Amino acid sequence: MDVDDSTSGLNFLNTTGIFNVTDVVISNTTGGDGVSVTGGTTQATFTNLDILTSGGSGTGMIVSNTGLTTVNGTAIIDSTGGPVLEIDPVQVDMTFTSLTSNTSGSEGILLDSLTAGSTFTVTGATNIANATDEGIKITNSTGTISFGTTTITDPGQTGIDVASTTGSFTIFSNGGGVIFTGANNERGIEIDTSTSLEVDIQGAGSGGSRFRVTGAGMGGSVLPAIEVDGADDITLSNLLVDNNDGDGININNNASTTDVDLTITNVSVAGDGTFTNMTE
Repeated sequence: MDVDDSTSGLNFLNTTGIFNVTDVVISNTTGGDGVSVTGGTTQATFTNLDILTSGGSGTGMIVSNTGLTTVNGTAIIDSTGGPVLEIDPVQVDMTFTSLTSNTSGSEGILLDSLTAGSTFTVTGATNIANATDEGIKITNSTGTISFGTTTITDPGQTGIDVASTTGSFTIFSNGGGVIFTGANNERGIEIDTSTSLEVDIQGAGSGGSRFRVTGAGMGGSVLPAIEVDGADDITLSNLLVDNNDGDGININNNASTTDVDLTITNVSVAGDGTFTNMTE
């Protein structure tokens, strides 16, 4: 299925049933969304997606308040002017090959209220540049969330923001990460949850292949480059934190009676770090 449309691609609105959509190519959706599945009880499976949205504020793919939504095969979304992906209250089983968002007027990626049993994976590159709000925002979600090689450049707010989320969150980069090139008052990564969450932030190796958090909080706010509050299983490996005004890494276990499994390997930090309310 090839769609070349100046407004939108595929729109499932308040539908009921099981849909299997294969080999979808959507391009030139100027100002519109690529794929939208909203409302109803639709169970949709998309196999092999290639979506390009440009020239407006449209979102590459929206899934909201519907049934189980699955993405598999080769799945590539590239959005200019809007988020590459917006998902809220829904169960998903999604594997993407790559996700790209440039100059979004809001977040680069929004995962809001993924329900129990959800799995979300990006096997290849995630590139978010110049989003007005967060680069990646994950909130009120339950499941397994994993990003492959990730680079977020000059977000208007926190680079990666994870809040009130249960399950596991893994993010990887090979020389990328969260990079601010100008003055800002933002954290590179903020994870704030009172629930059980496994956090794994990792680079590919040492030297230039580390996960970088560079230039956070350079507007005088003295915010930490990385702040983790409440997670109970934290792994930081092959990580470089530099060119920041505030602390490099702050880890605070708000639930002080909960044991914390903390592993730090090959981490270089320019700035202080604090560890509070920790019980091992």
